[in-house]
Amino acid sequence: MEHDELFNEFLNLLSKKISSMQYSIWFQNSTLVSLENHVLTFKVKNDYIKSYILKQYDQLIEETLNKLNLINYTYEIITEDEIVNNKPVTNNIITN
Repeated sequence: MEHDELFNEFLNLLSKKISSMQYSIWFQNSTLVSLENHVLTFKVKNDYIKSYILKQYDQLIEETLNKLNLINYTYEIITEDEIVNNKPVTNNIITN
C-alpha cells in the first residue's frame, strides 16, 4: 500500500470511531507529511488543533496504527506554521 493510501485508510478508520463533527473539526484537513523510519507524520492547521488531538485522541491514534499493522510506529503532528517557519519539531512524538 502506498503512503497516501495508507494515510487515507488511517483517516477512514478514525472517522469510523468518532462522530462526523469531531472528524470534520480535528482530522478532515490533516495531510500526510511523511511515513518513514517508523514515524507517521501528519500536518494540521494550527497549534490548537495539534494540542487537542494529542490530548484527546492519542489512544485512538495508537489503536488505529495497530489496526493498520503499524505496530512499532509512532506518530508526529506538525503544524502549517512549523513547516512555513522551518521550526524544529520537538516534543511532538507520542510513542506507541
